[in-house]
Amino acid sequence: MENHPNSIPARSGFPWGTTLAGLALAGVIGTGMWHQSTSVNNRQEMDAMRKDVAALHDKIAASNREVIESLEAIRGDLDNTRKETATTIGQTRIAALRRADLVASRLNKLQSLQTEQSTQLSEQLQQIKSSSEETSAKLTDITSDVGNVKTEVASTKSTLDTTIADLRRATGDMGIMSGLIATNSRELAALKEFGERNYYEFTLTRDAKNQKVGDIQIALKKADPKRNRFTIEVLADDKKVEKKDRNINEPIQFYVLSKARQPYELVINEVKKNVISGYLATPKVRMARN
Repeated sequence: MENHPNSIPARSGFPWGTTLAGLALAGVIGTGMWHQSTSVNNRQEMDAMRKDVAALHDKIAASNREVIESLEAIRGDLDNTRKETATTIGQTRIAALRRADLVASRLNKLQSLQTEQSTQLSEQLQQIKSSSEETSAKLTDITSDVGNVKTEVASTKSTLDTTIADLRRATGDMGIMSGLIATNSRELAALKEFGERNYYEFTLTRDAKNQKVGDIQIALKKADPKRNRFTIEVLADDKKVEKKDRNINEPIQFYVLSKARQPYELVINEVKKNVISGYLATPKVRMARN
């Protein structure tokens, strides 16, 4: 039997190769952008995009399967028409044309879906590109900040080293060579950074009772600002010791045997009327408690 001029060819002219190539290209672009991501946020965004693309691929594959099934059904219908009588050919052709219209409608929908998906994919890729550029800018800023911090640390260390070098040692009132002595707040800050001992700053007034400084107590008994001399009373290990008529910046030494084997040191940096200011230096190594 001759083929009818309105019959539908066995193979569809839809550009399957172009569609698959486009999808493959989208996958390659997505994979390439994923490898360029340098932060945890970008990787998470890429994972989400890949899931979206996979879902789009599944939709397209399902639509493709429906189109192929419809085309196979049309081929089956055409085969049946060749076997039927001339009186039924017209009806079969009508049914086949209707099915062909349905397939054409589905193809149009598929093309619209592919266009929409391609647009969404392009937007997602652009968002990831923008995010990557923003991340790179942030990394540049962080690198610059780290460089500034390193410079500041180096400068601080240089200042600290210079200050430590300027400090002196002296023999205390017990005849023991003292640790480094600070004569002002800048030098005391350097000593704290140096970390050789524990340091406690204090200010005493004459009218006050015993004042707790570190793990001892101190009381001011006399202050002579004209001669920069003073007298204090130290309470440690339940014992009172008077340090009489001492000079500023002179290490005042005493033992607190329940706390450490090395002597404690008191240094008074300033004497005013009925007020003195200074610091207490205690050993880092302390006695173990029983």
